[in-house]
Amino acid sequence: EDNVKNLLAWALEFNIDEYNRYNNDLEFVKNIFRTQGPLSIEHRKDIANYSSFMNEFGFLYKDHFLNDSSNYKELLLENVKEENILVLKEAFINYFKEAKNGSLKTLKELSKELNYTDKKKYAKNPEAYRGVVTEFYHALRIMVTHKTSGISMDDVCNVLGYDEVIERIEQSI
Repeated sequence: EDNVKNLLAWALEFNIDEYNRYNNDLEFVKNIFRTQGPLSIEHRKDIANYSSFMNEFGFLYKDHFLNDSSNYKELLLENVKEENILVLKEAFINYFKEAKNGSLKTLKELSKELNYTDKKKYAKNPEAYRGVVTEFYHALRIMVTHKTSGISMDDVCNVLGYDEVIERIEQSI
């Protein structure tokens, strides 16, 4: 609550457009702040001051995400084998549709089903696996956020909701 109040005070003084954005959906702003600090999943502290809020979390806002000028497709190709992209896209869409309907399957279980493994096993026998599990998670993160790092994907999904996550993946490639 204090962070939301302080963010609004900063935005009212320095950026009225951001103030209006935040004030129009306070619950969304609260959900973003829940990804930070000692009570969050990862105990993260991504913002040093309120002026950096949109730099860190703008990707969570649909208009910022859609207007992202970075070439996330190149980023995807740098981190994911091209032949795996469509397989992963379809698997992620199905996974989140099932999750929305109450499935308890985890992303870790999905990665195993798709034949992803750890670096050691992959290095010993790369022909036996689709890839390394980090590729699996990079694909998801880039499709949904256009970034290679940031708050946990659990947090991203909690803030965005399954419908938005599914939409972003569907539009990714």
